[in-house]
Amino acid sequence: MNRKRLPTWLRAVRSAAASLAVLLLCSAATLLHAQATPLVTLPRITQPGEGQVVYFLMTDRFENGSTANDSGGYSGGSAVSGFDPTQGYYYHGGDFIGLTSRLGYLKDLGVTAIWVTPPFTNRPMQGGSAGYHGYWITDFLSIDPHLGTDADFRAFVAQAHALGIRVYLDIVINHTADVIQYAGGGYTYRSIAQYPYRDSNGNTFDASADAYNGIGPATFPTLSVNTSFPYVPTVSAADANVKNPAWLNDLTVYHNRGNSTFTGEDSLFGDFSGLDDLFTEQPKVVNGMIDIYEHWITDYGIDGYRIDTMKHVNQEFWEAFLPAIREKAHELGRDDFIAFGEVTSGDPAFVSSFSTTATADAELDFPMQSAIRDFVSQAHGTANILQTLDEDDYYTRHDGNAYDLPTFLGNHDMGRWGYFLKQDNPSATDSQLVQLMELGYGVLYLMRGQPVVYYGDEQGLYGTGGDWQSREDMFPTQVATFKTLKEIGSNLTGADSKFVETTTLYEFLKALGTLHASSPAFQRGAMLVRPSGNGQVLAFSRIERGEKVEYLAAFNAGRSQSATVSLQTCQPAGATMSRVFDSSSPQSPGAAVVTADAGGKVSLTLAPLEFTVWKAAQALGTPATPPTIAFATPAAGAVMSFPATTTDGQTFPVRQEIEANVTGGDGYAEVTFALERSSRPGQYEILGTDDAPPYRVYWAPPNDLGSGETFRIIATVDDLRGDRASATVENLSVAAGTRSWGIRGAMGPSFGEMPVATLSVPSDSNSALGALVEGTAPMRYQWYHNGQAVAGATGPVLHLKGWDPTIVGNYHVVATNLAGTTTCRDSVVTIGPPRHGSGWKPGSKLVAISARSFVGTGDQIQVAGFVVTGSGPKQLLVRASGPALAAQGIPNPLPDPELVLYDSNSKPISTTTGWDSSLSSVFSKVYAQPWTVGSADSATVLTLNPGLYTVEIKSASGKSGVSLGEVYDVSGATSYPVALSARAQVGTDSNVLIAGISIVGSAPKRVLIRASGPALAAQGVSGVLPDPVLELYNNTTSTPTLMQTDDNWDVSLVSDFAQASAYDWTPGSLDAAIVVTLPPGLYTAIVKDKNGASGVALVEVYDLD
Repeated sequence: MNRKRLPTWLRAVRSAAASLAVLLLCSAATLLHAQATPLVTLPRITQPGEGQVVYFLMTDRFENGSTANDSGGYSGGSAVSGFDPTQGYYYHGGDFIGLTSRLGYLKDLGVTAIWVTPPFTNRPMQGGSAGYHGYWITDFLSIDPHLGTDADFRAFVAQAHALGIRVYLDIVINHTADVIQYAGGGYTYRSIAQYPYRDSNGNTFDASADAYNGIGPATFPTLSVNTSFPYVPTVSAADANVKNPAWLNDLTVYHNRGNSTFTGEDSLFGDFSGLDDLFTEQPKVVNGMIDIYEHWITDYGIDGYRIDTMKHVNQEFWEAFLPAIREKAHELGRDDFIAFGEVTSGDPAFVSSFSTTATADAELDFPMQSAIRDFVSQAHGTANILQTLDEDDYYTRHDGNAYDLPTFLGNHDMGRWGYFLKQDNPSATDSQLVQLMELGYGVLYLMRGQPVVYYGDEQGLYGTGGDWQSREDMFPTQVATFKTLKEIGSNLTGADSKFVETTTLYEFLKALGTLHASSPAFQRGAMLVRPSGNGQVLAFSRIERGEKVEYLAAFNAGRSQSATVSLQTCQPAGATMSRVFDSSSPQSPGAAVVTADAGGKVSLTLAPLEFTVWKAAQALGTPATPPTIAFATPAAGAVMSFPATTTDGQTFPVRQEIEANVTGGDGYAEVTFALERSSRPGQYEILGTDDAPPYRVYWAPPNDLGSGETFRIIATVDDLRGDRASATVENLSVAAGTRSWGIRGAMGPSFGEMPVATLSVPSDSNSALGALVEGTAPMRYQWYHNGQAVAGATGPVLHLKGWDPTIVGNYHVVATNLAGTTTCRDSVVTIGPPRHGSGWKPGSKLVAISARSFVGTGDQIQVAGFVVTGSGPKQLLVRASGPALAAQGIPNPLPDPELVLYDSNSKPISTTTGWDSSLSSVFSKVYAQPWTVGSADSATVLTLNPGLYTVEIKSASGKSGVSLGEVYDVSGATSYPVALSARAQVGTDSNVLIAGISIVGSAPKRVLIRASGPALAAQGVSGVLPDPVLELYNNTTSTPTLMQTDDNWDVSLVSDFAQASAYDWTPGSLDAAIVVTLPPGLYTAIVKDKNGASGVALVEVYDLD
């Protein structure tokens, strides 16, 4: 049977009268007391997808599982197909069948994520080289046939997921394959100043100013191939439709300015070595790319994207693209999806701007790659790497930090780690190269960030340079340059298969992977640099905030001398740490133990090129002295300036340092920086949380914080063991004339109402906390209980159960969108006495409830629900009036209503068409409108146990018209109906939705009446009433009297929703609700649209007593 019934959320209503609830607006920050210096804390944000060991591979060079696809289906030889395994810059035959067959090899290595070069269909040959690498894409929606089929790729993803391995795709936004030619020849870059863009009418415009960022209307000037560009783009007839999707064949969606020199504006607008540079400022390109890359998440379950050439694409594109991609992943339950970009620069201030401003989750850590090479391979000491680590705070922001960064030692462009070692240490022996390989990867695996292993490093591959010279085959190579290379640490050569799990480096990286997986400290724990006093020794501790067990790692990059160093720890005097890893014996670290002295220091001795890792015997205890905090910068009353800086065509703000000094404690703590505007007292905008000294963030104001407003910044230190302290710097402002930074048009989260501070939950009731938060959608929420995230609590309302003793404590909610993160003060929750004592009985009750509406077919039938509560069965009269309405002057009545009743399991209880004349006496008993005997109306009397029931009213013959559904209490027993809901199509005039309420007894009754329209859309209902208005009439007198009207509901009513166990609405929606205390009598609620529109609406009536 194709039946319509109430949604799941309404079928779940249970015992509304017995389970009374109180809901208050959320308290959404960590504020212990209302005081002048609030305590505002937020755990350092952990990207849900971080903590991986990533293996980066080039599919064509990994494993050839099928020779059938080597030429990609192209005929005509290597000059056409691009397949020639003897040439370093051609296809070699690797494919997804081969990669799938080697997943066990990667699993054994300890890999948790695989990053593959772009798998999409490429132009097979271009400029004398092949597209084996994947960056010359023609078809963005299909797998390159050289790598296999779409089905092969799908099988690879499925098998990887079955082994617990994530799959990241390398994606390209900046360009496509080189298809476009310029009329008249010539490819020298033509500047915007000399050759401005023009619309199709010849008018100049500023493409950067008009760039679409996903907020506001998607408008852009209309372009013409012949008039809009510095060069007139052309394409051969053979290539006119070579790209997919088809919109990519439109020549106006490219910049068409000539080749980039990778400096200044041409870094953004120029062609990357002739590749067709997409006009990413256009909405058509933005939305087209969103569609493409949503496809790979939706259809293949991809876990993350590495973004090629990120710095060559305008910021506005990323502000639209990345939030949209994350939202699609969120819809699919994939909040662990991660997008990280390639930003080739050694400047952390510039690199970090793509996450702090351009909304990336992370960037590849090029600065750290250079620093590790400087420390390990070039033996320049610790100065550079310590400086780079000191600059980690550039990455700290409201939704991320340096811990998200993928870190690496070499790659497919710059060259391999082994190549750098041989280049920097030309006289090193193979044994020394092994130690240097191990030392570099030891730093990589154990420091903050997500280590990336470049394929083949685990077998000692080193290549002969960058680009194709660093892209050897893992299967036996036919490239003469690679054939005779003896790999580092083994007897393998390029001519051998290199999937050997017993080589020195494979076993070493496997041991490192085991160590990395052994504790969350290595995956996401705080990293505290430990000064060693020795320029060749790097040392740091890792501590995860939940585990609170300290690990100490120390690395000696000295080539010939042992080093004895005294290292600070967080350990109390006499505490011990045991060695859990020794690079000189990775499978057996020995039973060494060190003891902290009176100052918490331990002494370690390291042989040349050795590193060791030590684990504390106990979790950190409470420090002897609590921490205190004071601001270092800025000074009170500072007027802060944020000038612009431009690198490679990208303009970002010069962010200002905000730093606080912490004294006391044991050296392990988190410091949260928050901003409170004078116009938003009690609301705290999170700037970031730092968990290692120096405690600071580098900040620029959001676009809606102008120079005319003062604010203060709060710094709160939390030692995560019960002690917190805070400091403020007051009366700050932004300098007049400062450029607007942040995301254009975006508004960060702000609370529409401040919450109450305390909630006592009756021990026999449900309750809830809720938040009204405004700002640019989508908005994300996370509730915290006593500082810990509540699993699954990711909406604006958090439900609590009074009979659960664990609910007691402090709660706050964090609201986040693309523009910021905001909290406010805590809600302190306690458990109070039960709401109703034993023997309680209501002074009045609902004895009749009804709903009248237009009834159509399909989704437009009337669906009504009601709840029977109490301790025993209840006899009820259920009626569906159609023809009987005509006698009351109602036009277009439903000619033949059919009534179907379902229980809470959606099982049909009864189907009624027509009625028996013997029911007339029952009608009279409950004062129901009499019907003409023999009419085609429908009615039945049923005895029902307490529970939720659903009634469908439709035409027995498929017709339409107005019908009235009614439920009456017949028996007067201890059970009675307490709630009614009816969903129907709402129109105008007589086609409005009407609910009737009858109350009998000796006392007034408190009732909640709701009219849902927009709220239904969230439940998957289409065509909803856009702006319901709810009117309540008193029908007790001869002339109905309007008592109350509501258009848009007030957020204060969320407490009543919880008490009634009504489903949650999004605060701020255009639905309508009334709470009113009614004396015994007859009442009518009418639902219609504010502007006369039509659509589906749901009316609900709840007994709140």
